[in-house]
Formats: sequence, structure tokens, C-alpha cells
Amino acid sequence: MPSFDYLELPVVGARSLAWQGDVLVDWLNCTSVYELNGNTTSGGIHYGYRFDSVVQSPSGDYTVLYERRGTKGVVLRGQEVLREIDRSYYQADLYDYPIALFDLPDGRAAVAHCPARYNQLEIDLLETGQRLTARTEGQVKPVDVFHSGLAVGGAGAGAGAWLISAGWIWHPCYEVTFYSLEDALREPASLDQDSGAITNVAEIASAVFLDADRVAVASDPDAEDLVDPDYPDARLRPGMIGVYRPGLEDWETLAAITEPMGRLLAVDAQHVLSLFTHPKLVHLPTGRIVERWPQISSGNWTGCITQSTASEPPIAWDPIERRLAVASSEKIQILSLSDRPSAPPDAATP
Repeated sequence: MPSFDYLELPVVGARSLAWQGDVLVDWLNCTSVYELNGNTTSGGIHYGYRFDSVVQSPSGDYTVLYERRGTKGVVLRGQEVLREIDRSYYQADLYDYPIALFDLPDGRAAVAHCPARYNQLEIDLLETGQRLTARTEGQVKPVDVFHSGLAVGGAGAGAGAWLISAGWIWHPCYEVTFYSLEDALREPASLDQDSGAITNVAEIASAVFLDADRVAVASDPDAEDLVDPDYPDARLRPGMIGVYRPGLEDWETLAAITEPMGRLLAVDAQHVLSLFTHPKLVHLPTGRIVERWPQISSGNWTGCITQSTASEPPIAWDPIERRLAVASSEKIQILSLSDRPSAPPDAATP
């Protein structure tokens, strides 16, 4: 079972966090840099506006500042503004801005987002804004889904890589859909179809890639059960966590959970961090919570249409080094994957 080391930095008033190597950058607080030894320096650059969220490309060369429940974002290369981006105004104040940064097979940085319509995914180059998924006139109208929670699985986004949308549909309820990136770049209209949804399950609000073709998903114990009662092979129900393989359209594992999971972060092939209220290490095959850090307040996010966003703290996850940073008003708390041996999952407390 993975073990984590704990560290506190005495930082007051952090507004955003993003890992860059072994330091944390606060883009929304004059591009301040927080070192792990406690030193803080200011870059002196203030980008203004109502930006409250940050996402970085895998290389760290590009950053997007955006308003989570608004329509505006700005693309940076280093500290240079390249251009502004937008999304549809429609219901934008009700759900999280859909955006994911990733690398194409040739190494170019790209962005998946919804710049024109709430239900139309696009893929653009980050450097130039060139659209890679332009549709031809008369192609299929996009299905009626509000895209959010975008993520890309698979290094280099090559063959077998997937784009995931953990969004929602009216009335409202959560829905997770998958899109082949290879198909999307070859035939952009495939992004407008609805063939990649996980069907006949309880509504799923939380999802994270474990690798290129394995996704951990969770349904809240109070989630709406969308399963057709006449369908004999219903699998994921309210209050469950599972590992889904979109390439096979099948489940690898399923297990019961007793509390909401909130945001999920991939730790290894069998473990995720759940961030609802505080970080928890979850063993996927059994659903057991094998370690908790109740001293870290990580927010009450339960899905892209979570009603209140006021309590959401700045959070940064380093997927390479497996490091989590969470800011409060007076400090930054960090969990870092360590090499220390620890008890197996069946020895942990529930």
C-alpha cells in the first residue's frame, strides 16, 4: 500500500497552486513561487479579472487561467499572454468550465474545450489556437450534453488514448462519456456522437484515468439510480467505486463505498485519493478507505454542478511525483508519495 509524507508551509493568502518541478506557483497571487523549504518569492505579475482556477500542460510550459463558473480564460506560455479563450454563456454559472491540456503524439501541446457551444467539444493547438477538429458544413448536430470534467488518458495522446467528459444532462444528472482521440482528430464529427457513454449505471460524477485505458469512477451513495430495472446485467449502482475500461466497454472491478468520494486522483493501479472534505486513500478493488488526513480541508466538491464553490480551496496535484498540495488561509499542506513500507489494505481501519 502506498505511503505519504506530510509537510506544512507557512504561506498566507495563496489563491492558486500549480506544481512546476519542486516548487508551487501561485499564478493568481502575483505569480508567487512557494519553495518546499518555506521560501516565497513574487514574480510581480498580476493578470487581473475574476480568474479563480488554473490548469497546466503536462510539460508545464503552458498555463490557462480561467473563471470556473464563468466564460473567460487566458492562455499563457511562461508568463506571456498568448490569447484569450471563451466558452458559451449558457448555464456557465452553474457548472465547472470544461478544459483539459494534453500533448499530441508529435509533442505539440493541445487543449480540449468548448469554445463556442456548451455541447460541442473542440481540440486546438495551445501555441497558435489552430483548430484541429473543425467540422464541415452539414455534419451531425452535437448531442445535448453539458461537457465538463475533461481529461485525457494516455501518454502523448496516441493510439488508444481517450478524452473523457464527466459532465451532465438535463434534468439534471451526471453522465460520463468517452471519445477516442484518434477518431476525433481523424473525423471530428465523432465528438458530436453519444456512443461512448457508460450506460445503465447510477449517475457518475467523479472520474480519473489510471492509465491509457483504465478509468476509476465513483457514484455518490445518494446518486440517482439510472439503471433500467428490466436490464439484467446492471453493475454500478449508487454508492460504488469501479474501474472501467472504455476500450472493452466493461468493468474491471466494482466495490461498495459508504461516503461521497468527490474529486479522484490516481495514485497507482489500485489506489486513488478521494478529496471530499479531506484526502482519503481508497483501495479500488475493495472500496476500503485505508488512510485519512482529516487535518487537511480539501473542499466539498461532489461533481461539476456542485451547488457551492465558496469552500473549494486551491489544490494542485503532481501526477508524476504523486504530490498533493492544498492551500488554506494560513498554510499549504502537502502529501508526497514516499517509499516507506506501510500496512496492507486489509490491515487498515475502515
